[in-house]
Amino acid sequence: QQAEVQLDGEPVRVRYSFLDMGEIQQVFDGDEFTFVRTAEVNPLVIELLFPRPRRLSGLDLIIGSAEVEITAETSGSRAPSERQFTIRAKGSLEQPQVHLDFGESVAVQQMRINLLDRSDQDPAHVHLWEIYFNGN
Repeated sequence: QQAEVQLDGEPVRVRYSFLDMGEIQQVFDGDEFTFVRTAEVNPLVIELLFPRPRRLSGLDLIIGSAEVEITAETSGSRAPSERQFTIRAKGSLEQPQVHLDFGESVAVQQMRINLLDRSDQDPAHVHLWEIYFNGN
């Protein structure tokens, strides 16, 4: 699926896995009570194309109580080579947010986020409440 969402006042093109609950804009709305759910697809894949490069140092994701593997693949306009960052984490009701640290500030024009629910077999419904971008 494809859509355009507003992030920090800029239009961002988004491609993403099929959803059976919620709309992709809800992942970026700052409301931790709205969520999306994939239509029996694991992993949830979200691809972003920013209108201009952004400096990012990581991501925070609200994943609920799932056990996940999150991979972010990034590329920039001047440095088109891909970078990949991965974390395995388990959320909980008390701490549903996980942090993916890039270890440095990276210029990002395109990003692909894979959210694999490791505690569920295919077909599975992957839930995601929110994505926050950490910049420098």
